[in-house]
Amino acid sequence: MSVEDWRITLLLADAAQVSDGKLNVLGGGWQFLGTPLSPFAVAIIVAVPWNETNRRHKIIMELRDSDGNQIKISPNSDGTDAQPLAMSAEFEIGRPPGVKPGTQFNIPLAFSVGPLPLRAGRYVWTCKLDDLSEREDWQLAFDVRSPIS
Repeated sequence: MSVEDWRITLLLADAAQVSDGKLNVLGGGWQFLGTPLSPFAVAIIVAVPWNETNRRHKIIMELRDSDGNQIKISPNSDGTDAQPLAMSAEFEIGRPPGVKPGTQFNIPLAFSVGPLPLRAGRYVWTCKLDDLSEREDWQLAFDVRSPIS
């Protein structure tokens, strides 16, 4: 499996869901958030190459800061037990009869993200697929702005 054969499109949205094999997006395409943060979604389209159909794949989304450090979130108010913020999904798609060989197949995915305790700054969602190397075009940056006083 080659990393060049895959295409992954990422989009930030106010909300996103997958229904009937389609990606429904509300308020998509933004890159700036104010504080306090509202819930949002990461919408994804994975174009599965012909030769990767009928196989199980895993996608992992991780949130990093502008220095590349993984963002950790704690379920406790004192900050203990902080865990890296990551989301994952597994998928598999088969080839329907009669489809032209070489066709790519789109898999829509949507991850909902609750309000996060992020400070002002730049953040990047990084996408990993199976054991492939990360690609720059599989990243999605956004900025959190300080509240205007």
